[in-house]
Amino acid sequence: MYRAGGTVTGERDAQPGVSRVRRLGTHLPPVARAPGEARAFVADALRSWHVPEDKACDIVLAASELVTNAFEHGSGGIALRMRFTGDCLLLEVRDSDPGDPVLHRPGPRSVRGRGLALIQALSSAWGHRRGGDGKWVWAEFQLA
Repeated sequence: MYRAGGTVTGERDAQPGVSRVRRLGTHLPPVARAPGEARAFVADALRSWHVPEDKACDIVLAASELVTNAFEHGSGGIALRMRFTGDCLLLEVRDSDPGDPVLHRPGPRSVRGRGLALIQALSSAWGHRRGGDGKWVWAEFQLA
């Protein structure tokens, strides 16, 4: 179960008798351990939502990459949100860098710059939008 120091917010289904969480969010500190905390948080949520293991692995990797980018390029706290509708999961990460994310095409010997290419390969869609003094980078995953 996720036990890191971030704050967790959640929303439960409104239907009687249904108690599965459909939206979750957390705030992560801008420190090197943030990607690991994000992986644990997302993996726990996906397990509780009974997301198939193969899809869950892709989403956990995407969360790690997005939070790594937020840590490396932002200067403040990092927010992570997930919304699950049953056949689609939306993952969003906020950082304080107002600049647009850049999809790189690194060469085979390059050791960096593959994060957004991984997001593009793993997700059904991805993008970003401005929010306050930073931006939200999002990735959508079809689960059906």
